[in-house]
Amino acid sequence: TDQQFFEQAEETIYESLRQYASETSEVGFRRKLFAGDAVKGFAFIDLCRKRFDVSLMNPPFGMLSTQLEEPLRRKWGSHANDIYVLFILQVSSMMSGGGLQGVLSSRNFLLGRDQREFRPLIIGDGHITLEYLVDVGVGVLDGAAVEACYYILGARKNKTAMFCDLRSEDRDDISDLPRMLQKNPFQPCILSRFRGIRETPILYN
Repeated sequence: TDQQFFEQAEETIYESLRQYASETSEVGFRRKLFAGDAVKGFAFIDLCRKRFDVSLMNPPFGMLSTQLEEPLRRKWGSHANDIYVLFILQVSSMMSGGGLQGVLSSRNFLLGRDQREFRPLIIGDGHITLEYLVDVGVGVLDGAAVEACYYILGARKNKTAMFCDLRSEDRDDISDLPRMLQKNPFQPCILSRFRGIRETPILYN
């Protein structure tokens, strides 16, 4: 199979690199550095090929750097309006069939015009679907003036997501999230209700 072929080829390459690095010569140290870097490169490729059951992320958010904006916009279009959306989409492609993504990010994807093409992807049109969302608002990210939320995305094509709004709660109390969720239990919301509104804002309450 292709999998067996690549596993065998990879092991052959590793062995060749080990032999190359162990050969004595006046450039032996440079050989070892080269071989070590090559092995790390193959390990990174291995990591990119893996599929994960769970990911937990607090991706960077904001505008792209000048150097990255043009190539990423060519690939991702309007999803490149904010870098955290790209992290979510890329990691979602690395998840297993039943995998779950836990995300802490800006909440602007719920209503913002810049994410109007991202929203449909997480309410039924894409391969990940919103399952749970805790809306916490501003004041939870070490002084950053960003309104945030916690949410879980999964591969199931669920029709209903669970929402909890903690934006009006005391900021110090939010650190005790289990207690806050007991006080403010999740409320179900049918995802299809958002489709009839222009630009698909996620108006859960």
